[in-house]
Amino acid sequence: MDEVRDIAVLLGILGVATLVASYLETTLFMLAADNQVMRAGEDYLKALLRQPAEYYDTHPAEGVAGRMAEDTIAMRNGLGAKIGHALHDGATFVFALAAGFYFSWEMSTLMFGLIPVALVGGFLIEWSGDALEKKLADANGYAGQAATEAIAAIRTVAAFGRERTELQRYRRRLQGAEEAGIKKQYYFGLGMGVFMCMFGLAYGVCLWFGGWLIVRDRNDNPSVCRVPLPPTDECMTGGVANNVLLSVLIGMFSLA
Repeated sequence: MDEVRDIAVLLGILGVATLVASYLETTLFMLAADNQVMRAGEDYLKALLRQPAEYYDTHPAEGVAGRMAEDTIAMRNGLGAKIGHALHDGATFVFALAAGFYFSWEMSTLMFGLIPVALVGGFLIEWSGDALEKKLADANGYAGQAATEAIAAIRTVAAFGRERTELQRYRRRLQGAEEAGIKKQYYFGLGMGVFMCMFGLAYGVCLWFGGWLIVRDRNDNPSVCRVPLPPTDECMTGGVANNVLLSVLIGMFSLA
């Protein structure tokens, strides 16, 4: 019981350390991102104010203002949370695989072959969240520009009875946003399906191969790997197989 208590205390200390490290990781990167976004927003506005009047003939003021707000939000997300998450996930992947190979290089090598397929799912998830999100934002901005123009000139629109025409124009522009949103969710769902398929496949392969290794060691070394005897480094056990499974799966999840 003393050994179990010591391990429980160690895990509690690790949990508190993880809490502090995660807080610092998120907070410090977000503070740095907010400072950068504030300076970029000021420079963006200064550049817009220096443009000649002809610039606004092809770039409506409402669309430029909306795009500036969307771009600053994207910059905040990219400079803040995503950098911290990239470093965190990269370190998790490396140390998780190292732990898996330390416990059993045979099981880890077998499961390592599933990681490239899981990367395909992770790529689809990230692509749907980045590239397609940009297309969705552009389409929404294009549709919002029509609504803003109609509301800004609402008296003129009402005087000429053009409410239905403006509504139809807004709907036509909104179709692009709808198509971009459907495409984004389609690829996100496909990527998540591929990734979860690899998760279940890795779980099954690890359980099967771990059981095979346990039986093999007991048959090859019956005097050392018998059940009543304490496990040694020469014997595969259920605990070792579980450690390898969790290590490789955690590393796989860090790629998503």
